[in-house]
Amino acid sequence: MNTDKRKILSKIKTYYHFNNDVQFANFLNISAQTLSQWKEKNYFDLEVVYSKIKGINLYWLITGKGNIAIDEGYAKLIRTINEDSDSDKIPNTLARKQHKVVRYQLEEIMDLT
Repeated sequence: MNTDKRKILSKIKTYYHFNNDVQFANFLNISAQTLSQWKEKNYFDLEVVYSKIKGINLYWLITGKGNIAIDEGYAKLIRTINEDSDSDKIPNTLARKQHKVVRYQLEEIMDLT
């Protein structure tokens, strides 16, 4: 599989409205140097990126094909929750359920490649 990981990282950065790589690296909880190395090597740690993103289509994340968002309404909700100062009051049952589904999808996709 010859997927342009740099392009995927760039689209995620744009999707989350980060102005620069330092902000994006901080979001991923990695150093800017690590992000730079990933881009240089056309690589990223799928588990690290996946653990931080919400509402992004896992198939797109792996292949770069299809739509970036699983469901734009869901993605907008997640972005709103992330921006809401009272987000600790919002139950995360939906997020846990979606996480289980996406983990299953990841395993299925990895079996196909």
